[in-house]
Amino acid sequence: MSANILVLGLDPFNRELLRTIGEPGEYQFHPLLEYYEVVHPVGLGYPSLDWMLERGTEQFSNCRGGADGIINYWDFPGSAIAPMLSRTLDLPGATLESVARCEHKYWSRLEQQAVVPEMVCGFQPID
Repeated sequence: MSANILVLGLDPFNRELLRTIGEPGEYQFHPLLEYYEVVHPVGLGYPSLDWMLERGTEQFSNCRGGADGIINYWDFPGSAIAPMLSRTLDLPGATLESVARCEHKYWSRLEQQAVVPEMVCGFQPID
């Protein structure tokens, strides 16, 4: 039985990359939100995360056989909506807090300093 993986903003280039993962038929990759909705939402008036969450949840309900996980290739807003959707849909995934701690420069440096202080240069927040 293959795993159904939802991919935020799946584009042709990344679809081809995903086909190289695992054995043939091991994974089925399905688009979740269109590329332009995740990567270049200008024409949409920059939709809110609430809109993306609602639309993603609606698309999830149309996925035959359900889903086993969500992945994302893109930076914000995809990086934020992926953990939000995973939580809403009860799928495995990183928490929104963990993603924010990795993406936010200052918060990331705090985490790095806690784990490998000898490897982190001096830093401070700037308002």
